[in-house]
Amino acid sequence: MKKLTQYLLAAIVGLTLGTVAANCAHTTPGTFTNAVVTCTMENSNNAQASAAVVNCLVGAAVGNYTACLSGLVSAGHWTVDEVACIVRRLATESAQRLNAGTSTDSDRVTLDNANKFLRDNSIKFR
Repeated sequence: MKKLTQYLLAAIVGLTLGTVAANCAHTTPGTFTNAVVTCTMENSNNAQASAAVVNCLVGAAVGNYTACLSGLVSAGHWTVDEVACIVRRLATESAQRLNAGTSTDSDRVTLDNANKFLRDNSIKFR
């Protein structure tokens, strides 16, 4: 009976730790999920970061722009705030050009992918 109790306790502890790890996985620092970001002129207009974000939104292989954008942060190139703010700025600019009839070939893709990325990750802006 004592061995059965030990096995049950070990199983409960294992399940509890697994559940805690699974619930914390989506809130790991450096990820976009449920991020609350602050945009500034500096982090929204970085030319190098903007080029990298456009490349992810428009040119990512097989449409995997989310992994591409996450890679910009995990590789230490830019922060979650910088990337998210640039995504939002690019979406706004693309929408303005589409509405004005002056869009480029990539504006529709940029707008659709940026909006989906922001929505799917529940990113909030201050």
